[in-house]
Amino acid sequence: MQPRPAPLDGALDIPPLDGEALDLTTWRILTTEHFVPLDVHPLCPPEEFVGRVSRIDRGPLSVFRIEHSPAVVARTPQLIARSERSSAMMKVSLQIEGDGLVEQDGRVTLLHPGDLALYDTSRPYTLRYDTATRLIVLSFAAGSLPVPREEVALVTATPFPLPAAMPWRMRSPTSRIGAARPIPV
Repeated sequence: MQPRPAPLDGALDIPPLDGEALDLTTWRILTTEHFVPLDVHPLCPPEEFVGRVSRIDRGPLSVFRIEHSPAVVARTPQLIARSERSSAMMKVSLQIEGDGLVEQDGRVTLLHPGDLALYDTSRPYTLRYDTATRLIVLSFAAGSLPVPREEVALVTATPFPLPAAMPWRMRSPTSRIGAARPIPV
């Protein structure tokens, strides 16, 4: 059995979470207002669920630092049908701590700390976190990629592990982007 990957906290210099801990009801409202409409189902007693998020915006790119209790997050066909087509976003998720399951376009992948995955909010997807999780999510308009959407669909829910020795740190890019700010509720 392979050892579990260590959390990436020491390898990343992302601005800290500045937002207050949110309960499940507030978290559900926040995810709909600041991401896309999502169903959030806690895998812990609902009264024990907590989530926190901070956001940095730079032009068309939003960078979210997120941590939350165990949960299943779903973007269903019904939620997509109620959304404006122009609100379709691409999300790139970097798992920092805990494991996350990403399912889209018939693929399911398990993300460990240091793994990236891409998903498209214009199509159904499910994210499952059986333990408390921390992640970074990059969000941008789906139409901003210079690649046809059909080609992007070939790699959604596919893990892209970061090389263990990768010498990058997030301080430089985010210091140019600006300070993190909590998302208002």
